[in-house]
This record gives sequence, C-alpha cells and structure tokens, in this order.
Amino acid sequence: MRRQRDALDRRFLANESIETLVREQSRQTDRLLRRAWRRHSALAGGELALAAVGGYGRGELHPYSDIDLLILHRGRMGAAASAAVESFLVSLWDAGLQIGHSVRTASQCMRAARADLSVLTAMMEARPLLGRADLAEAMRAAIAAERICPGRRFLQGKLREQEERHNRVGRHNLEPNIKDGPGGLRDIHTVAWVAIRHFGGDPWRHLRRQGLLLPEESRALEESRALLWRIRYALHMLAGRREERLLFDYQRRIAPLLGHTAPGNAGVERFTREYYRAARRIGLLNEILLRQLGERIAPRARHSETRLTRRFRERDGQLEARDPRVFQRYPHALLEPFLLLMQEERLDGLATTTMRLIGDSAKRADDNFRGDLRTRSLFLEIIGQPRGVGRALRQMHRYGVLAAVLPAFGDIEGRMQFDLFHIHTVDAHILAVLERLDEFAAGRSPDFPMCHEIMRQIPKRPLLYLAALMHDIGKGRRGDHSLLGAQEALDFCHYLGLGEYDCQLVAWLTEYHLLLSHTAQHEDLDDPSVIERFIEKVGDQDQLNYLYLLTVADISGTHPKLWNSWKNHLLGTLYDRVLQALRRGRGRPIAKRERIRGTREQALSLLGNGCRSLAERLWQRLGEEYFLRYRADEIAWHARGIVSRRQPEQPLVLVNRRTSRDCTEVFLHLPERGRSFIAATWALDQLGLSIVDARIVTASNGGALDSYSVLERSGERVGSGQRAREIAQRLRHVLARPDIPLQVSRLASRQARSFRIETRIDFLDDPDNDRTIMEVATMDRPGLLFRIGTALRRSELQLQGAKIATYGERVRDFFFLAGKGGGRVRDPARRRRLRGAILEMLGDT
Repeated sequence: MRRQRDALDRRFLANESIETLVREQSRQTDRLLRRAWRRHSALAGGELALAAVGGYGRGELHPYSDIDLLILHRGRMGAAASAAVESFLVSLWDAGLQIGHSVRTASQCMRAARADLSVLTAMMEARPLLGRADLAEAMRAAIAAERICPGRRFLQGKLREQEERHNRVGRHNLEPNIKDGPGGLRDIHTVAWVAIRHFGGDPWRHLRRQGLLLPEESRALEESRALLWRIRYALHMLAGRREERLLFDYQRRIAPLLGHTAPGNAGVERFTREYYRAARRIGLLNEILLRQLGERIAPRARHSETRLTRRFRERDGQLEARDPRVFQRYPHALLEPFLLLMQEERLDGLATTTMRLIGDSAKRADDNFRGDLRTRSLFLEIIGQPRGVGRALRQMHRYGVLAAVLPAFGDIEGRMQFDLFHIHTVDAHILAVLERLDEFAAGRSPDFPMCHEIMRQIPKRPLLYLAALMHDIGKGRRGDHSLLGAQEALDFCHYLGLGEYDCQLVAWLTEYHLLLSHTAQHEDLDDPSVIERFIEKVGDQDQLNYLYLLTVADISGTHPKLWNSWKNHLLGTLYDRVLQALRRGRGRPIAKRERIRGTREQALSLLGNGCRSLAERLWQRLGEEYFLRYRADEIAWHARGIVSRRQPEQPLVLVNRRTSRDCTEVFLHLPERGRSFIAATWALDQLGLSIVDARIVTASNGGALDSYSVLERSGERVGSGQRAREIAQRLRHVLARPDIPLQVSRLASRQARSFRIETRIDFLDDPDNDRTIMEVATMDRPGLLFRIGTALRRSELQLQGAKIATYGERVRDFFFLAGKGGGRVRDPARRRRLRGAILEMLGDT
C-alpha cells in the first residue's frame, strides 16, 4: 500500500491525468481487497458477496478516501463465516485502510435504504467485487425505485439534503470545503444520483443522450471536476489523511503543485480564483440539471402561459424567453428577466432554457451592449426597485450578467482576501452587503431596527446600493482600494447617466466607506475635536445616514462574528453625537467646562446623601479627563463602590454585566498604579475575554481608576452572575498579589498561524489634550495588551487610555500616552526605545 501510494504521488507530481490516478487508486484497492478476501477460506468458498459502495463503488478513490464496503449474505450467517468476516475487516484496519462497512441481507438492505436516504444512495452505486453475483442482484432488486423512494421523493430528499449541506459548511468561504460546499464534488454526485434513480445505468451518458447536458456543458463539468479532483488529491497527500477543507496553509502549498508559482500571494490568488470559478460553473450546472430532471421526473401540467413583454412570457410559474434568439437580436434584454423576476411575484424562477441563453449571451457581451442606453436604463430600473435589489444583483452575478454590465466586477470574482477579517471572496462579500441592505429596507432583521428607520429617511436609495456595489471594487490592485474604487464608482455613475451630485455622492461613499468604523473604533468619541473633524468630512445628515447604513451593512456582511453589540454601540454613539452636533450647528460644540459641570451635577443627583461628600472628596483627586471619559451613571457607580468598601487598601473590582454600552464593564480601583494594567489585561486574557475598550485614569495621589469593556470570545456579553463573580474574584487575586508570575499560556488560532503581518508602530501628537497617541497595527495574538503594557511600564510612561479594534487576525490599537510627569512624549529617541521594547515583547524584532 505504501509503495503504491508513493508511486501514485510521484505520478501526481509529474502532472499525470487525475482521472487516471483516481481510477488507478480504486483498481489497486480492488486487487488488495480481493487478495485479503481470498486469504480467508470461509469467505472465498462461502455464501457471501463483497461489494464496493459509495465513492469507492463509483471507482473514485483519493489517497485517504473512505473505502465503503457492503458484505451481503443470505439468511443467518454461521459462526465460521462471522469469524471470517471479522478477521477480514480487522486485517484491513490493521493495514491502515479507512474502512466503512455493513453486513446485510437483501431485505435488511431494503429496510436500511427506506430509513436513510444516504444509505440508499450509497447502495445505488454498488459495484460487485467478489462472491455470489445473485446476492448483489437481489440487493439491487430490493432497493429499486418502484419498491422504495420513487424518483420524485428521491429528488425532493436530495434537494433538501443539498440545501442543508450547503448551510452547514457555509457558502463562499475563504477556506471552502471542496467536497460538501456549494459547487463542490457532492453537487456533481447529487445530479448523478438523481439521474441514476430516474434513468439507471451511466447517468452522464443518459443526460447527454436526452439532451439535458449539452456538449460544451459536459466539457466544462469534466474540466471543473478534474480541477477539484486534483485539489482533493493534493489535500489528502499533504495532510496524510482525509482532508476536504482548503485551509489557508494548504492553499499556499497546493498552488505551486498546480502550476501557480507567482511570488507572494499572486500564485495563491490565481489558484483560488481558478477554484471559485470552477465551483460557480458546477453550481450553475447543478441548478440547471436538477431543474431539468425535476421536469422529467415530475412534469408540470402545461396549462398556464401568459405574455409578460414582447420578449418574455410566464409558463407554469417560470420566466421563459419567447424566442431563443432574443439576446442576439436584443442584447440589452439580458437584464430584462431580472427586472421581471422582481416585479412579478408569481414567478418562481427562470426556465432552464432561459438560464442557458442568459449564461451563453453574457459571455458575448461587448461595448455595444454596455453602450446601449436601454442597458443602462434597465440596470437603473433594477436598482431602483423597492425590494430585492441585492437578491437580483446576486442572480445577475450567478449568470455572468453583472460582470457584463460592470466589467470591474468580473475582475474581483473569486478574489481572495488574505486576512481573517473577511470570510468571503471580494465578490461574495459585496453581494452579502447588498443583501443586508435588502434586509434594512424590508425591516426584516431585529438586529438592525435603527437601520430600517434611517433607510426610510435617505432621499435616493439606489445611490446606497451603487455605493455598496462599488465599495470594494478596487481590491486586488496596487494602491488604496478606497481611492481606486471611488474613481471606478465615479466612472460607472457617469456611464449610467446620473447627475453630477449623485455621481460625487456615490464616489464619496466609496472613498470614505471605512471612515465611520475607523473613527468609532479608533478615536476618542468623548473628544469634541474628534466629532468636529468627522463633521468636516461628512458634511450633512443625509451623507451621515448613507454612510451609517453602508458601514453597518459592510461590517455585518463581512463575518458573522464581526458584528456584535459593542460595534453596534460604538457606531450608534458616534452617529448620535454627530447628529446632535449637526442639529446644534457646526462650530457650536458644547463647551468642555459646561459638559464637565453637567456630568458632575448629574452624578451627584444619582448618589444618596451619605455618598455625596465622600464622592466629592474623591473627585478632587481626579482630573477633567475622568468626567469627559465617563457618563454620570458610571461615575455614580464607581463612587458608590469606592466609598462603601470596607478595606480601602485592597483592590476594588466591580463587574456590571448589563450596561448601555452593550458590553460588560469591569471597573478597577487601586490605591497605587503599580502594574495594574499589565495584571488586569493578562488576567482578562486568561479568562477568555476580549477587551474592546480601556479607559485609564490616574488620580493625583497615584491611585488607579481603570475600566475595561469586555466581551466573551463569542462576541457576547458576560451571560451569568456566576461568570461575573469568577471574573471579579480572579482579578482581585491577581491585583492583590504582585509576586504572581504573569506568563501567556494561550495559543494562537490555527488560522492566525497561517498569516504573517508585519508590526507597525506610529506616534502622533495630540496637542489638544497634551498627549501622544501610539498606534500599533499588528497580528492578534494571545496576551497582546499584556505584552504592550509590559513594554510601556518598563519605559516609565503613563497610559491614559486605549482604543482596541480587532479585525480577524489583524489588530489596530491606539494608546494615549503621557510622560511620567504628564505631557507629550516628544523625544524621538524615547519613542524609538519604546518601539523596540514593544517589538521585543511581541517577538517581532
């Protein structure tokens, strides 16, 4: 087995036909099993039969594929035969084969097939290897369609199974499952299984003979399957086991094996784009063939036909072209079916003939098609519909029409995003953002009630859809994708014939689509100058509304775990503050002293009489920053905890699980600053919590008043009182014991280890607050804040606060620093030393 596998691997690396290798793997396994079977006399001369089922039955084996066997017998098996079967199977397991087996009579096969569709499917592809031929024939007769699960029920079951499988493994993932994912090998198998159930025999020969699979489609399917087979073979070979997921580390190793050897990420990107395009072809053919088979298996009663336009009709619920030459004569009509599907609710999809016509014609679209005023008008009409715009654009992409109208979209099809911030290719991400806007418009998602209300306020909804379509269109090119995309957006809007103001607005949204999230997650929202600078860029409430909707759709359409209550709070806070400032009038911000006085007075009103005088004495030791960084209810909560504790010399730890900030707040008060930041960040990391914000205040007597906004690693707030008590207890223990050694023990994730991101540390002056802002952009890793805090403490700098933002494996954190006696860190040499200390702590020197 080892010699045979090594020989096949060498032939694979020599680029021998993958079809030959897959079939040879199966033939070699046949020979090995026959040899093992014949070594057991009770099997070789007995009343048994051995059959290959499943993928092995099809003769499709990869290096570590499961080898599924069916042992057939008649009536009860004797003791000698049972012992021989057991010995046979054990010998195969001992040899290292991945054996799946069942031992059944024909009637048991029928009962198992009736109970489980996957069992029936495996036995449909049974291939006799040894033993009594009549037993295999009896099994086939027992599971025949007329006896169990006829064609219509089988088709419905397989369609349901396929949908569940796609949902389980995920769609358009950057680490796709090449077997079970959409457009994977299992989608090819599903078509074959339905065809076998209906026609019997060789499914592909029948599909071609019946005209259901056209010659060019057959070639495309074979080429796409061959690519997926080569990828699967390479995955098994490199992993040394059965592996179906195209993980990041395998992508880099497989790309050169398949001839993609360009430097950097270019080779990987070419390889993955080839895969995604093959998967899209398979997915489309899967849809067409299953629809056609359904029409053969359960033909619709032809009783309904309605003319919709000069070129299209509705026939039995499906949209159908009235003339097969329609797109040759009227190329602009390529867009018309998608508009009709949006407008006619009774339509449940395209007829398969029309699907093929659209796909073929989209490939031939040229500048004449794009230059036709009717093409532009139809596109504008589609994005101007009151519902389903994102869904329509996804359908247009599926058939190649979106790239025909906007060639730049074809350039990002299947384009990888080399980070863990995104889980989709660029085109799939854009389509997800567009469909999120559909949800906002319909008010379907309870997670975004504010977005539904704002969506009703914007004056021109199509402009928002255009900005979403264009916001990442510049990715994959050299340069800032936002600037490149803005120019592309401007050109496309001019092409569509929009007014200059509308063109400029879409281009502005494309260029600044990261502005809101960057400001909310990286800058101090309590600083009035931050709000003023933001207003200078955003201009007015309409642009703020457009930008807010695009930002929320962008973040929530990027990764299911990326949008959480904390991000919702941050963006909502910035939106509200900017909106208030706009309503007050630009240039008239609330004065700092007035704001501090109002916060103090409101906090006092929340405290009982017994706390007020003690709280005011406490506040005398705190600077203005404290009253700017915290709300009145938070200040009152701190004061009650501080003045009521019995042991003032011990660390105070308060945990509030339910706050208006949509996260869990952890407040610490210590008599001395010491190593509080280091110890707290280390303990919170060890507890499995993510720190999303840190507010650091040092009292005039050296005491520390620090707050950490935290979430569980799942993105949720702390869920139980017991968990909150665990957090408080752990922090008290660590903070009260300065002798406890602090070491990071948590390991980085498997995905994060596949990436390498160079650490960048920049310093900015903040003269308005007389401090220095340090930006650290690096790879997320266990204990990151603890490591940075350790370097800061060794450099004897004051940490006044931090803004924490993590995007997948990327981190971009801001730290507000002051010298030991206050003021900015001006000395370049000191900044260089700090940078070196941080790099050393991160292991990036």
